[in-house]
Amino acid sequence: SKAKVYLMLAGDQARRVHAHHQAILCYQRALELAPEGDERVALCGRLGEQCCAAGQLDKALEYYGQSLEPVRGASGRAAVHRQMGNICEMGQRRAEALHYFEQALNELGEEGGPVERAQVSIDLAYLCIAHFNDFGQAERLDHESATLLALEPSDERIEPALEDLGDVSGGNLVPEQGLGVAQLLVRAPAHGELHRERL
Repeated sequence: SKAKVYLMLAGDQARRVHAHHQAILCYQRALELAPEGDERVALCGRLGEQCCAAGQLDKALEYYGQSLEPVRGASGRAAVHRQMGNICEMGQRRAEALHYFEQALNELGEEGGPVERAQVSIDLAYLCIAHFNDFGQAERLDHESATLLALEPSDERIEPALEDLGDVSGGNLVPEQGLGVAQLLVRAPAHGELHRERL
């Protein structure tokens, strides 16, 4: 309907200027008018994002949960579980965060994209350090993530993933563990390939 389209556009405009509460109101009203299907799933995702930005973590989880429909592929479902894990981590809910990150990895499976699997492993490594004080597990996840990222050197998501990996590994590994894998991975500017190099 025209009303739904107008509300979605108004929500998008509020979202662009970080007017989170206004965006939430618009998307909620649009959701009431949206039929079942992809459009409703997309609206739930936007509501989850905006509720998280507004600090409404429980509502964010609720909306992201509603966006987990069978029509989504494994990669899409994994992305939602990862987002839910990050929301729980923000709220100091470590057990729930661990659950959602593990769900994301289960969705991706062994056949999942290397970069997607690496991103979740990096999230898990941070969780291990910040909330479980488990540096050994974090280092194992660091190495696993670096190995996965090296499989897709041309992927445009490599740079931000490497930055995240460097933040987790380089900044938090205890001294006796030496240099983390993140500190050994650099991009060769001339080739766009990943190489191991001791800094």
